[in-house]
Amino acid sequence: MDFLTQEGLEQIKKELSLLRTSKRLEIAKRLKEAALFGDLSENTEYVEVKEAEAFLEARIEELEDILRNYQLVTKPPSRMQADMVEIGCAVHVEVDRQKRVFQLVGKEEARPQEGMVSSSSPIGRALLGKKLGEEFFVPTPGGRKRFRITKIA
Repeated sequence: MDFLTQEGLEQIKKELSLLRTSKRLEIAKRLKEAALFGDLSENTEYVEVKEAEAFLEARIEELEDILRNYQLVTKPPSRMQADMVEIGCAVHVEVDRQKRVFQLVGKEEARPQEGMVSSSSPIGRALLGKKLGEEFFVPTPGGRKRFRITKIA
């Protein structure tokens, strides 16, 4: 089961709609054009487009599966501070004397460069269930880092 925030759910629905409509039409057009180049067994353009079509259909199937099996998570109201880290929370931490904010999301919404970390990532797993003020260590590619939770929202 995948966990999704409302924003993530909307993004997946939007991507699925795009893939089912304009991207499928684009692939169909490219296939028709590539077929005009002759013998399909030796037509590299046709082979490439067929591979792109397979990738597209696999992604559509993956998104449809997510939409059949997701659990919607809600963020706590912004005016209230949560008492424990769960999916959907924004977690303010100090990491090696630097302040960071992570939003805990499902794997489909993860964008680590934007502070949105998957609950199944090493940092996400370490954050889940922690409480305000709690300190803990997380192994990272740059070495073991000390985290301290300063706010949960």
